[in-house]
Order: sequence, then C-alpha cells, then structure tokens
Amino acid sequence: MERKLLMHLAAELIPKEHWEMPSWINQDLFQESVKILKEHDIQYADMISYHQMCRWNSGLFYKHPALEHTQYYWRVEPKVHFFCDVDYDVFRYMQDNNKTYGFTINLYDAPDSIPTLWPETIKFLAQHPEYQNENSAMGWLTDRTRRPDHWEKANGYSTCHFWSNFEIADMTFWRSQAYEDYFNHLDRAGGFFYERWGDAPVHSIALGLFEDMSKIHWFVLPLVRLRPIPDMRSREAGADMSRPFSPPDLGSETLGTSTSPSSTAPTRLSARDVSRAASPMVRPG
Repeated sequence: MERKLLMHLAAELIPKEHWEMPSWINQDLFQESVKILKEHDIQYADMISYHQMCRWNSGLFYKHPALEHTQYYWRVEPKVHFFCDVDYDVFRYMQDNNKTYGFTINLYDAPDSIPTLWPETIKFLAQHPEYQNENSAMGWLTDRTRRPDHWEKANGYSTCHFWSNFEIADMTFWRSQAYEDYFNHLDRAGGFFYERWGDAPVHSIALGLFEDMSKIHWFVLPLVRLRPIPDMRSREAGADMSRPFSPPDLGSETLGTSTSPSSTAPTRLSARDVSRAASPMVRPG
C-alpha cells in the first residue's frame, strides 16, 4: 500500500563563504596531497567538491540561515531504502529520552584518508581538557583489538565511526562551544583538503569525546541502507562496536529502538520481522 507524507519542502543555496576552499589552504600542497591520496586508492581524493562537502557537513551545515530556528534534523541521502515503516516521531523520541545523536551502524574508515585526524584531536584535547566528558566513549575511539592495522595507520584512532548517511541529531551539540572550537582547530589544520577527513569520523570523534555516551542512541533496527554498504566486511565488527551505545534493556525478542513503554516509543519488531527486513516490501505487522 502506498503511503504519502505531507511536508513542506524548501530548496536552499549554500552560502559561498561556507563552501569555498578556505584562504589558508595552500593550492600546491593540496595538489601534491591529492597525488598521495590517489596512490593509496582513497576514493574521491581528486574531487575538490567532495572535500568541500566533507568540510561543510562537518562544521557549517547547521549554520545555514534556513536552519537558524531548527533544533533537530534527520539526514536523508539520495537512493536510500527504508526496510520498515517509521511509525513514530523520531524527533519526539530523541527529545523525550534526552538523546543527542542517533545512528544505525558503525563502519571503519580508510585509515590512509585520516592519518593526522587523531593526532590533531589529541593536540586539541591537550589545550582543552575541560571539554572531555566524564562518561566519554574514549575506549570505543581508541580500540586497537579489532582492526590493529587501522589503529596503527590512523595513529591511535580505531577509525570506527557512526555512518553519517543516516543520522538524527540535536544541533545544540554542533552549536556548542566545545564543538565549535574543535571544528575550528581541525579546519585550520587543513586536513579536510590535505587529507580526506570526512564528516563521519569528525562527528563521531567529537561525540565520543565531548558527549555523555548515554545520550548517543543506537537505532538497532536496520531502518536505512544505501546500496552497496561501503564496507560489508565491517558489518559484524561494526555491530560489536555499537554495543556501548545499545539500549540497556534490549532483549533478544525486541529489536526496536526502545523497550520502555511510552506514547512515543516505536513499534517493537520480533527477530523474525528483522530477519525478513532485507526485502524492501516487508512491513511490520
């Protein structure tokens, strides 16, 4: 049965000053860096627009004038397939349960695309130790047991990150002083162009360090997936790495995002329903 959703749609232009390459980026160094990235088979390394997009999604999108009075957003990418109905208000759920960020899966990034991201982060933490949350996910960010080769190449970062092609978040976090200072530090370091720092690892590191990990929510149900998943080999390990953020009362027969009874809680699906979710025609009964 076809379902229609009524909503207001608006097309907006990204301000020129938000998109253009910053004045402090050395063009010759950028071109030389692109050659090195391509030698390591880093995807989109020679696309200036991709570097610009990663930078914009990391620290500028929430500053767009059209979002000035908006608190929550749900990122929806082209060619996304939903394998179930979303029959509840996800924004109300985030607000009622005091959640800052919601994700579906973790993936490992290409370590050769971010070799100095973690060292720059450590520099920033040394300057601002007050920003690290007492209940941070530092162990998740620095895990070296599952992908030791990634940990080595990324200089101490596991490279595990929230897959930002699906994210539901409270922009209050991005607008905080801690995140603003962190993004400005990274921006000045130049890694969005001299390497290929993506918004996914930048968002993930910031959330893992500056936010209480209890406010990071794992939407366990596979609500969304692009075809193909960037690295299918990461799915099993990614699920393991999601466990620190799983709902504490998640049961074997309940694979929804919450088991707590409330007017805003989502419909709970059985394991059988989730196993059938590979078909886009499946809908929860």
